[in-house]
Amino acid sequence: MATMGVGIEGSGIKGARVDIDKGDLLQDCIRIPTPSPGDLEQVLEIIDA
Repeated sequence: MATMGVGIEGSGIKGARVDIDKGDLLQDCIRIPTPSPGDLEQVLEIIDA
């Protein structure tokens, strides 16, 4: 089964599809810089895109 893994850090938001049964990445990880000031709405818009 696949799901989306997301990491939110101070300098960037990272995400990739992950096979949760095997723990393997199914694609290369993408990275988008965290917006400044990085309020919740801005971060959620990036994750939703």
